Amino acid sequence: MSSIDQAFIRAYQGGAGVVEAPLPPQRQASPQAAPQQAAQHPAVAPPHFAVAPAAGRPAAATLRRRATPEAALVVERLSWSDDVLELADAEHEQLTRMIEDLSQVEGLIGLASAGRGAGATTLLLALARTAARDGARVAVVDCGDGAVLRSLGLVRTPTLATAGSLRSAIVHARQDGLSVVQSWTLGQTPATPGPLLESLGALSEEHDMALCDLGLVSARSPLGAACRAIVAVAQSDATGSRLGAEVAASWPRAAALGVVVRPEA
Repeated sequence: MSSIDQAFIRAYQGGAGVVEAPLPPQRQASPQAAPQQAAQHPAVAPPHFAVAPAAGRPAAATLRRRATPEAALVVERLSWSDDVLELADAEHEQLTRMIEDLSQVEGLIGLASAGRGAGATTLLLALARTAARDGARVAVVDCGDGAVLRSLGLVRTPTLATAGSLRSAIVHARQDGLSVVQSWTLGQTPATPGPLLESLGALSEEHDMALCDLGLVSARSPLGAACRAIVAVAQSDATGSRLGAEVAASWPRAAALGVVVRPEA
């Protein structure tokens, strides 16, 4: 697996500021190298975000993707939460820059939270809305506790509640230009996630951006193994400084890791 040198993940603070915490660069792993060690604790850095593209990989604009799969259900629009709408409007420029840099990471991008209420789902949906409104094909996968679905008014959608496979759980919002997926039936993690990991990988190839809500970092979702990049959200600098090592230990095969620090108001 190719590696990304480093990732700095942008944070938002009350819609007014941006704080970031970078992880140290990760070394290029050889085919027979020992398992990757956990990254050192991140430190808060000035506003900046950079992801070095993997060597030998074509630019995102030149990648050829298959056609978007037919959705099991098509709706006109989603019911976005006020928090998502406010963040997307207030931080549009910063979110756009973040999307441009994340697009260099080819594959599924996972977002996880250090604790309940940290804002990972809100950030994920703000990124998704911004990218979709700029013309990108975006897929959002709820691998957590249903927070994405609730934020979009899809909790009671029969297709999502009864779907037996990832493909049969895709809901496409026509006006929003966004596909939403529940990763498993009724939110239960499969005993054997292998086929689901393959489906998630295929889904990311069919979209310009695919974002996955992994729930809590402490839950160590096995579906994080399908993600090429992991972004974790913390509510304080102290939490963020510990979170980097925990994220690296939970998903050591990710090509890029980052921590968003969103201090409590």
